[in-house]
Amino acid sequence: ADCKAKVVISAERLMDPATGHNENRKIGLLLNQTGGISDYLINDSAWDCLYDLLIGNNTEGAAAEEMAGYEDYRIREGFETRKHAVSTRHLTKMIEQLTRLINKYSASDAET
Repeated sequence: ADCKAKVVISAERLMDPATGHNENRKIGLLLNQTGGISDYLINDSAWDCLYDLLIGNNTEGAAAEEMAGYEDYRIREGFETRKHAVSTRHLTKMIEQLTRLINKYSASDAET
C-alpha cells in the first residue's frame, strides 16, 4: 500500500473560521480523488456552506435545527464525555506509528 501522506491538515486551522475553508477544501479535494468515496461527495460548490453550518457559524459546537443530533467536541464537558474507547490493538498500532515517526524524524539522514 502507498503509505505516504496525501495531504497535511491542521485541526486548529480547520476549526478557525479564518483558515477553516482552506483546510476543509484540502480534505474535500483529497476525498474527491479517492475511489469509492468521490461518488458520494456533495458538489464542491457546497463545501463552504457545509463548513459554515457545522463549524464556521457554529461557535458552540451544538446542533443547528437542521442538523439534529450533530455535536462536536466543543460541546462536551468533563473527562467522561470527551474520552474515547480505544482497543488494545488500536492503541498498539498508534504507539508503533508514533515510535516509527519519532525514529524517522530523529534520524540525522533527511532521507530516512
